Amino acid sequence: ISYFGTEECLDYLCYKVIVNPRKIIEIRDLYLKNVKSSIDESVDKLFDENLFIQEWQLDFQEALKDNYIVCFALANGGIKNLTDSILQEIGDILKNEYQLLYDFAVELAEGKYHHNDITWGKEHAKLRARAFLDSVIS
Repeated sequence: ISYFGTEECLDYLCYKVIVNPRKIIEIRDLYLKNVKSSIDESVDKLFDENLFIQEWQLDFQEALKDNYIVCFALANGGIKNLTDSILQEIGDILKNEYQLLYDFAVELAEGKYHHNDITWGKEHAKLRARAFLDSVIS
């Protein structure tokens, strides 16, 4: 429930509880807010050298995958309504996203975001990381 914030979202995704469209958007937005907060924390850990770039990248891949599944499930009336073709579509999208994430991880590892002003670098890295999550709902 940590990302979802409510049982209602899990109920909707897993058991297809009927909720109105505004509630679906509210659930999605709460979920994405919680995930973005978690991603911000992981970028902080990465810059504070409390997390290896490989760990960060794997965690981020997992978050991206979960985000796509959640958003597609919300759009299609729950997890049970995700057909093989929808799951294939998610997989195709993720292949591209994982390559972009890999390129971003390389830039981080090469120090592109470690300028003299560490706060600047950290905030720009967070903005770029959040952009991946924003792509899920666009």
